Amino acid sequence: MGIFRGIRVLDFGRYVAGPWCAALLGDLGAEVIRVEKRGGSEDRFVGPVADGGEGALFLQINRNKKSMTLDPALPAGREVVRRLIATADVVIANLPPQRLRALGLDWETVSQLRPSLVLTTISAFGGGGPYEERLGFDGIGQAMSGAMYLSGHPGEPMKAYVPWVDFGTAGLAAFATVAALYERRTTGLGQHVEASLLQTALSVANAPLIEQQVRKLDRVATANRSQTSGPADTFRTRDGWVLVQVVGQPLFARFAALIEAPELLGDPRFADDNARGAHGAELSARMAGWCAARTTAEVLAALERAQIPAAPVHSPAQALEDPHIHASREHPRALRPHHRGRPRARAAAGRAHRGDPARARLRRGRDRCAARRRSRVVRESQQRREQARAGLAEPGPERLGLGAAADLAAMREVGLEHGVEAGVHRRAVDDGGDLEVEAEAAVVEVGGADDRDIVVDHEGLGVDEARLVLVDARAGGEHVGEVAARREVDQAAVAARGGDHAED
Repeated sequence: MGIFRGIRVLDFGRYVAGPWCAALLGDLGAEVIRVEKRGGSEDRFVGPVADGGEGALFLQINRNKKSMTLDPALPAGREVVRRLIATADVVIANLPPQRLRALGLDWETVSQLRPSLVLTTISAFGGGGPYEERLGFDGIGQAMSGAMYLSGHPGEPMKAYVPWVDFGTAGLAAFATVAALYERRTTGLGQHVEASLLQTALSVANAPLIEQQVRKLDRVATANRSQTSGPADTFRTRDGWVLVQVVGQPLFARFAALIEAPELLGDPRFADDNARGAHGAELSARMAGWCAARTTAEVLAALERAQIPAAPVHSPAQALEDPHIHASREHPRALRPHHRGRPRARAAAGRAHRGDPARARLRRGRDRCAARRRSRVVRESQQRREQARAGLAEPGPERLGLGAAADLAAMREVGLEHGVEAGVHRRAVDDGGDLEVEAEAAVVEVGGADDRDIVVDHEGLGVDEARLVLVDARAGGEHVGEVAARREVDQAAVAARGGDHAED
């Protein structure tokens, strides 16, 4: 998925929550640059599986990223950080507020460097309380939310092996970051997105917390047995374990038929889910006896015929061998999105750098007259393409005026010269809505009469605006800058003037 192509993300995260948030944005097409200390951060080497010592978790959550090392404590390192921020759309860091300020990654600093930037920070406890400067990992959220207390056995709290708080926080942070980028299209300004491990755990554990506040039930752990339905528990079979979840009256009726115990349906102790949860030990005992006489395969087959949800309890090795897990990894729907109907979604890349307020003002002025131009622009672009295909016209250059003089200065700062390649994101107008497409082009002139023009050579298409993604062909296609532009004159007018572009 490339809907975030053109979005640059700087990942200053460590371990799970920050890096996984960045990886999710990378999965949507963003360019993600991981920044870590020289020699590599400690999270690289946890649970090593690669020849270089990198761990499985590190490889999972840092896929599809570029990387660089620096020491932000040194003046030269701080300068590199400032230059990176000036080119970024999103900065992600899972550090406490004091550390953010020390590294110059706090909101006050980065918003001055780049007002359109979205800063996403993740901490253990969140701000505004006495613990905001404390460090913490996934287990902090599990412990303080009540989740550990209600897991395991009475008197023996149990933490989940997998870091669900970390991954949950990363997902919520990525979701909020996407919302901030979407809002930036309207306001032209970035935002500070804040997430914390504790708040994520509290959100997931909200139902038992609300119940405790209202009803004061003082629940205690019951291992794997549910306290709000039944039988819902893990059960030993002749050769393994299964998880069974009977929730709701229809499933309970099918369960009673399965174990040939119709009398359960008339027992007031099992009248509804809450009653069955309160008397779950009795129901688990009945189900345990039924499962103990059968193999895992026999239990699962019988439960499938009865349409009762169940699954084998896999070891990691068994999970890797499960046929459905193998099949789902190869299924096309696991690899790419499916679209229905007309493609109405706008590619985020075409709007990736509208954070500058000057560009936002230019866009608003242009949009007021866009409706009057749309049908003419589409007709002209279609005619030019048809003529070019028929050999009746040669696609010539188009002159695009930059939205602000500062854009040209930015281009020169990264060393752009004549002949630097560019990808032009062009916007055509379809009668069903905006549709953004891409084409390759070459910058053949930088600067013009008003010192704010660039001339690009690409297939002729009348456009109202374009965003040039600039790469240096001499450096192996390295991304060196981006610039927003708008259509100044049409192709025919440029060709009529003559001498406005150089040959490739």
